[in-house]
Parts: sequence; C-alpha cells; structure tokens
Amino acid sequence: IMASSLGTHSFIPNLKMAPPKTKLSVARIYKDIFETLWNRSFAALFAAALFGAIGTGVATGLSHYINSFFWGFSTVQLGQISLSVALSAVIALTITPILSKRFGKKRAAITIGLLAFTILPAMIVLRLLGIMPDNGDPRLFPMMLIITIIDVSLIIAYQTLATSMIADLVELSEVKTGRRSEGVFFASMTFVKKCVQGFGIVMATTILTIANFPVSVAPGSVPDDALFRLGALYVPAVVTVWMLMILCISFYQIDRNKHNANLAILQRNNTR
Repeated sequence: IMASSLGTHSFIPNLKMAPPKTKLSVARIYKDIFETLWNRSFAALFAAALFGAIGTGVATGLSHYINSFFWGFSTVQLGQISLSVALSAVIALTITPILSKRFGKKRAAITIGLLAFTILPAMIVLRLLGIMPDNGDPRLFPMMLIITIIDVSLIIAYQTLATSMIADLVELSEVKTGRRSEGVFFASMTFVKKCVQGFGIVMATTILTIANFPVSVAPGSVPDDALFRLGALYVPAVVTVWMLMILCISFYQIDRNKHNANLAILQRNNTR
C-alpha cells in the first residue's frame, strides 16, 4: 500500500477535479448506476468475471486435493509452490505491458487466458493418460513447479489485462454520461466475484461427492479409481467455466483506437 501510494502521489495534480456536491435521491442514484453500466463492453467483462469467479471457486476448493492427493506433494513442496508466486508476479510484471502494447489488451487477454487456464488441467489429463511421472518420482515436482510458475504468471498477466480493460470503460462512460464512475465499475466487479465464488466452492464439494472421494484419509492411501474420478471431473468443470470466461471477453469492444478517441474527446471537452 505504501509503495502504491508513493508511486502514484505525483499524479494527484493531474487528477480530474471532483464534481460539486449535489443532493441525490435514491431513484437518481440507481438511475445513474444503470446508465453507467449499460454498455456491451461492461456486460462482456461482467459475465467474464462471473464465470471466472466460479472457476476460481472450484480451483481453490479443490487445490488441496489436487496438490496433496492427486500429485502427492509434501507440505514442504506445497510451501515452495506458494513461495513461487512471487517469481510469477515478477514474470507477469515483465511480460504484461509488452504483450498489451504488441497485441492490444483484448487480444492479449484472450491469448494469455487460453494458455493460463489450460496448462495445469492439461497436466492432469496427461496423468490420467499415464504419461506424467508417478507420484514420488524425483522428476515430478521440479517439472510441476516450473509449469506452475509459468502458469501463475500467465494468470496474473490475464488478471492485470482484465482489470486494465475495466479501467478503459471509465473514459467510455464519461464520454456518454459526463461522469467518471471508477468506483461503480470496480465495485460491481468485486460484488459479482464475492457473490458467485461461493458457487464454485459448492461445485468443488459436488465433484468430491460424485468422485466418492474418501473422508479422513492420508495422502498416498486414496484409491486410484477415486483419484482418477477426481481428475476426470475436475478438468472439464474448470476448463468449461474458464473457456466461457474467455468467450465473454471476446465481446469486449474497446480497442486502442477507440480508447484514444475517447481520451481525445475528453481532452477537448476539458479545454473548453
């Protein structure tokens, strides 16, 4: 928080001045909210956030079972995977602006998303096909650690691009309504994620139930058929909702040229 505050403090003089205070009725507040959010690009990102939250809920709810039981990683190895997120963040910080500048936010987000949300499920499919090393094989953990670092860096890059795409809606909304509504956009995204992510947890518990996964059992003692069912149900569940998320992103309509045009319009309006 301190680094963010210090890094952005110099931009304060350039921020748009807050509008004068006015009395607003409840009806006017909701009218402004719906007027702000009523556009196709926001609907695309809103739907993408909805499916993304469901997928995150499923993946989070089953991550312990996948890592500890399916892959057989130890507590120390799980700790190393957790620490590797810091390296993934550095990689994402490096590649995101490059890909955004080269391909545009929408195309970069779709491309990165297709990779980010299929790599780890693909490893599970390879295990089900008997191609991956067995649990306990010294090659397995280093391989999965490297794959996880790459995959998480792509996920962070996708999330950064998606958030930046939400920010671009602010200028589009200001052109149409005359109001800057950053808070409305980001609050609505947070709202849908909080509401829907719990549904992903329900899906995760349903997968465990259908797979007949045993209760109160130690890693290494789960029957192979239960592990197979876990992987066979997990992959289509998470990949389906994440691909629906990517499909929704494809309906986003703001590209670099449209965004620059919106900025130019706002610049002209501010100089009048």
